[in-house]
Amino acid sequence: MEIISKRERVEITEYTKNWTHPEGYGFSFDCNENGVINEADMYPEGIANLRDCEAGKMEGYTGPRLQKNTRRVTNHAVGGCECGRKLTLASFTNSCQCGREYNQSGQKLASRAQWGDDTGESVSEILSIGHSTNY
Repeated sequence: MEIISKRERVEITEYTKNWTHPEGYGFSFDCNENGVINEADMYPEGIANLRDCEAGKMEGYTGPRLQKNTRRVTNHAVGGCECGRKLTLASFTNSCQCGREYNQSGQKLASRAQWGDDTGESVSEILSIGHSTNY
């Protein structure tokens, strides 16, 4: 299998514009690093809440406050199967629609009919095929 993209950890930074109430609840709207909210992605009810927050109609709420949120995620490796399909290598075992099996490193595995106690896999490892994605 040819590895098309390697597994990598990436950092994602997102921003929200928040109005909060002293009792711990509030309103939070996705925005960019400058606090600009893309209203085209919002439902009408959300836009109405935003308008009320901006107009100071939400009694007891303070804001707006721009908040930066950073998280790390794993992008799984993607490999090219011998059949030409691309396969996300997200599990201990990864099944292509053509029937070939690969491990998380992209190494081709023996047919499932040959798997068992003598190979050291547990039943849960053998059956963990649901996390693979073909595209």
